[in-house]
Amino acid sequence: MLVHQTRFSGVVITGHGRTGSSWLHSLLSSHPQLRLVGGEPFQEGFSYDAWKHPNKTPRLYLEQLVRNGPIAIKYMWPAVHRFKLFDDFHDLGFHTIHSYRNRLLDVYISWRFHASKLSGNKLNIHNDRISIDREKFEEFARQYDHVQKQLRAMVPNAIIVCYEEFRANTTIILNQIQDKLRLPITCLSSDKSKILKRSQSEIVMNFEEIKDLSDRIYTIEDKA
Repeated sequence: MLVHQTRFSGVVITGHGRTGSSWLHSLLSSHPQLRLVGGEPFQEGFSYDAWKHPNKTPRLYLEQLVRNGPIAIKYMWPAVHRFKLFDDFHDLGFHTIHSYRNRLLDVYISWRFHASKLSGNKLNIHNDRISIDREKFEEFARQYDHVQKQLRAMVPNAIIVCYEEFRANTTIILNQIQDKLRLPITCLSSDKSKILKRSQSEIVMNFEEIKDLSDRIYTIEDKA
């Protein structure tokens, strides 16, 4: 019996924003057998929307991207919500990597500073401080929890990467990922690695008020 072998088209990195996905994407893209697809092509306003084609579909755009070999592409939650492409990624021979982060307060802090840039306020995460509203944080936590559950259900065979573990054991985990992808083990590098030297208490003005939230742990395996 002949078994059809789908060619390896690359890796798709998914997850909730502010979980180290850009760093992971950049690292994997430095592999000589993977090409970088920058940004988040299927997010509204990004490269898919600018692509001109008479029979335009997300599937066709993916097929165009992989014509010249395997790629590394980001497909984060806003794009997942917009286009349901996991079946297409699977059919075309992609492997999915899901990034997540244990410390929810760190995710929220990073999101607040990122959102400030988008709004034009441009808070500096290395100097400025913020105040956190408990109800808004709790709502953020519920949304984060929802995203994790949905993604695990959509791609049950994804390679799972925890940001905190990845930060502590970068080379080991990168080698494990390359092995699972059946890529030659190569030393990967990125210019996107950022280490925040300030503690949560130095960033959050009302930290004492919400310090119980700083210990909130979300473990994706416990929620599966």
